[in-house]
Amino acid sequence: MNKAFIILFIFIAQIVYGQNNNKGTQGQDVYKKSAVMKSVKASMKVENYSKALNELNNAIAKYDKAKQDAEYYYLQVKNLEQLALQENKNMYLATRPDTTKYFTYLYNMYQQALICDSIEQIPDLNGKTEFKYRYDNAETLLKYRQNLKVSTNFFYKKKDYKNAYRYVDLYCSTKNNAIFTNKKGELTFPEEKDNKSMAVMAVLSAYGSENNKGVVKYLDEAMQDAALKYKLLELGCKSYFALGDTAKAVEKLKTGYAQHAEQEYFFMSLVKYYNDTDNHTACLDLAKDMVKKFPQKRNYWFIKAKEEEMLDKCDDAIDSHMKAIALQADDAESYSSIGALYTSKAQKLYRNNTLSVTNPGYKEVKAQLKKLYQNAKAAYESAKKYAPNDRSLWYDGLRNAYFKLNMGKELKELEN
Repeated sequence: MNKAFIILFIFIAQIVYGQNNNKGTQGQDVYKKSAVMKSVKASMKVENYSKALNELNNAIAKYDKAKQDAEYYYLQVKNLEQLALQENKNMYLATRPDTTKYFTYLYNMYQQALICDSIEQIPDLNGKTEFKYRYDNAETLLKYRQNLKVSTNFFYKKKDYKNAYRYVDLYCSTKNNAIFTNKKGELTFPEEKDNKSMAVMAVLSAYGSENNKGVVKYLDEAMQDAALKYKLLELGCKSYFALGDTAKAVEKLKTGYAQHAEQEYFFMSLVKYYNDTDNHTACLDLAKDMVKKFPQKRNYWFIKAKEEEMLDKCDDAIDSHMKAIALQADDAESYSSIGALYTSKAQKLYRNNTLSVTNPGYKEVKAQLKKLYQNAKAAYESAKKYAPNDRSLWYDGLRNAYFKLNMGKELKELEN
C-alpha cells in the first residue's frame, strides 16, 4: 500500500514539474526566440505586417531578452516601412488614405531604428561592437528624410503644434546621429542646408504647444534667421521666464534690446524686471537711453519720469513729465503726477521749515509753499480737464490744494 502511494506521488510530481517546466521563474512562458521569429516571419510572408508588428511588440513587452535584442527592432523597422508603403499606396490611389497614420508609421520606424542602433552600440564581453543592422537601417531612414519635413509642415498647417514639434525635433536631432556612420566611422549623412529653417519651425511649433524646453533647445540656431530674430528672441525670453530661468531670460532681453530697441517688448520687459527687483537706477538708465533713441515717444518720457520719482528726483521727474505733455497735450496722467510732485515738494518744505513766524525768512517760505500748491492746483485741474471721469487722477490732490490755498468756494464746489 505504501509502495503504491509512493509511486503515485512520484507520478503526480512529474506531471506538475513538467507543467511548471514551461513557465519562467515568475510564472511566465519560457522565452523561445525561434518560436517568436517563426510566427513573425509567417505573418510577414502573407503581408500581414500589422500582426507581425504586434507579435514583436508583445515579445518585447513580455521578455527581457527580446527587449535587449536588436533583431526585434530591426524587424519592426521593416514592418513599419511596409505599413507606410501600404498607406502611401492608398494615398496615391485615393482609397480612404490616412495621412496621419502614414506619418506615424514613419515616426515609429525612425524610433525603432534608433533603439536598434543603440543596442548594437553596446560592446560585448570582449569589448567589441558588431553592427549587423545599422547600415541597412540607415539606408531605410535616409529614403524617408524628406517625409519628416513634409509631416512637420502638415501638422503645423493643421495647427497641431505638438505633433509638428515631434517630427521637426526628430528630423533635427538625427542630423548627426551615429546610425549614419559607415564602417570606417565616417558620417555618410547627406548635406542638408535647412538647419536654420527647421530650427525656426521647431521654435514656433514648440511655443505653439507650450513646450518651453523645446523653444530654448532650438532658439540659438533659429536666431540665425535675421528677419525673424527679434520675434524668436521674444519667444525665447518668454520661455526662459516660464521655465524659471530668470538669468537667461534677462540675458536674452538685453540682447534683444541692444539689437532691436525699436521692439517695445524688450524695453518694457526689462522695465518690469528692474521694477520687480527694485533696481530703479538701472531702469532709469535704460529709460534715459530710450528717450535718446526715440525722443518723440511720449511713453518713454513718462516711464523715465516715473523712475525719477522713485529715486526722489522730483525736478527731473517734473521736467520729464513736461516733455511727455509736449508730445501729448491731453496727458492727464502726467499732469496728475506733476500735481503729486509739487505737493510732495511743498510737504517736504513744510516739514523742514524751522523758522518762527517772527523770522524775516518765514514770509519767503510761506510764499514758496503757496507757489508750490498753486503749481499743484494747476496740474490737477489740467488732469481733471482731460480725464474728468477718472477722479483718481485729480480729486484728492485738487481737494488738498484748494484747502492749502484757502480756496473755500472752489473746495465746496468740488466736494458737491
